Amino acid sequence: MNHLSTLETVNNFGNLYHVKGELEEAEQIYQRALAGKEKTLSMGHTSTLDTVNNLAVTFHDQGKLTEAEHMYKRALAGRQQTVGFDHTLTLNTISTLGVMYCDQGKLNEAKQIHQRVLARREIIMLGLDHRLTLDTVNNIGIIYVKQGEVENGEQMFQRALAGKEKLLGTGHLSTIGTVHNLELLRQHKGKLNRKGKSISSFCYSQ
Repeated sequence: MNHLSTLETVNNFGNLYHVKGELEEAEQIYQRALAGKEKTLSMGHTSTLDTVNNLAVTFHDQGKLTEAEHMYKRALAGRQQTVGFDHTLTLNTISTLGVMYCDQGKLNEAKQIHQRVLARREIIMLGLDHRLTLDTVNNIGIIYVKQGEVENGEQMFQRALAGKEKLLGTGHLSTIGTVHNLELLRQHKGKLNRKGKSISSFCYSQ
C-alpha cells in the first residue's frame, strides 16, 4: 500500500480533485499520500515535500490560511535543505507564501518575499524576461496597489504585460490576467483609498 508508485498515484488523484475544485476531497487524498510518504520515504524527501506543498495550496484555496502557512513553511524549509535556496521549486514555494501573506493583508511581508524572489529570478536564475520572473513582477504590482502605491503598481503591470505579450502572446491566460490587472487599476484610478482596499479582484501569477 505504501509503495512509492502507489503513493504517487494517490497524490495524482489529489491533483485531479484539486483541479476539479473538490478541495475537501483533495485535502483528504493529499493527507493520505503524505502519511504514506512520511512512513515509506522521509519527511525531507523531495516527493514528500511535493505533497506537503500540494496540501499547502489546497489549504490556501480553502481559506485555511493558518494551516496553509504551516505547510508552506514546512515545504520551504525542506526544499531549502534538499535542493537549495535558488532552485525553482524553492522559489515557487516562497512565491506562493508571499501570495498568501498578501491575502492575509500582511503586505510588507508579502512585498519583501516577492522582491526577494524577483532578485533571484532576475539575476541568478532565469533572466528579466522569463515567465516566472514576469509572474513575480505582476504580483509585486498587486502589492504596490494594495499599499496605495498606484503609480509603482501600474509600472510593474506594464513591465509584466510587455514581457508576457512578447514571450507568451496576447491570448495566453497569464497575459490576459495581467491585462485584467492593468485595466482594473485604470478603472479605479483616483478612487482608491490610501490602502487600495477598493480593489480586490486582481489576478495573481504563480
